[in-house]
Amino acid sequence: MRIKLDENLGLAAQTLLQQAGHDAERVTDESLSGAPDDVVWERACSERRLFITLDLRFSDRRKYPAGSHSGIILLRLHSRSRPAVVTALRRLLQEQVLESLAGCLAVVEEHRTRISRAG
Repeated sequence: MRIKLDENLGLAAQTLLQQAGHDAERVTDESLSGAPDDVVWERACSERRLFITLDLRFSDRRKYPAGSHSGIILLRLHSRSRPAVVTALRRLLQEQVLESLAGCLAVVEEHRTRISRAG
């Protein structure tokens, strides 16, 4: 699965996803750190990548309706620490085939994942 990691997600998250066989790129590796959300979003869309972020603005279903993009995974965690992010992603990888989230909005919390699909 082609994945774009927002600037607030680090190398540990990228490594975990790559070890799981995914093509994961970080915004920070593309000189997009500090770029407006719209610029980052357009890049993810143009590359047809699932977008993983901690940014709650991407949870707006009116602006980012399911089925209109390659997918958004919003990590909505109490702690944004590297271990918390990696733990949440590891759990997601165990519970879901990421390809099944294409076009969806998935909100990942510490103990559950909510998925909004098109239609």
